[in-house]
Amino acid sequence: MLSFDIETEGLNSSIHRITVASIFDPCRNIEITYNFLDTSSSGEEIEDRKREFLRHLDEAPALCCFNGVKFDIPFIVARFNVQDKMRVHRWISKLFDLFEVCRLAFDSSCSLQSILEVVYCVCVCVCGLPLNFFGAGQRLPAGEDCFWTAGCKVG
Repeated sequence: MLSFDIETEGLNSSIHRITVASIFDPCRNIEITYNFLDTSSSGEEIEDRKREFLRHLDEAPALCCFNGVKFDIPFIVARFNVQDKMRVHRWISKLFDLFEVCRLAFDSSCSLQSILEVVYCVCVCVCGLPLNFFGAGQRLPAGEDCFWTAGCKVG
């Protein structure tokens, strides 16, 4: 499962740019952060980064994000000029959106506690193993034998 997140200059995709995108898939040994505003890079290098990022979304067997259905994917479509509606449909059809899962489970906005409870329950149902949630950017202790999925540490 490829986890992804974008950072933007603001909330309006018609005027604000995507500044950074990160992807992480431990099963395929992918961990990349793309800087789309790197002033030391040529325009073609930035376009190559965009194409590579989109290719990873295409090739991933499953996608995971937080509020991707309503924010990340529409923003990517608008700012990276993705015109292929079937391509976008394929992304959404394989998307596990933590925000939407929490919203449906709790019928309210998501608190950190809500997310932890839902991620635990969903991941237990999917893989059948007990889980511990790790926050974004945290690393596993050296030598620990486990893998991550959808922002969870299985072990």
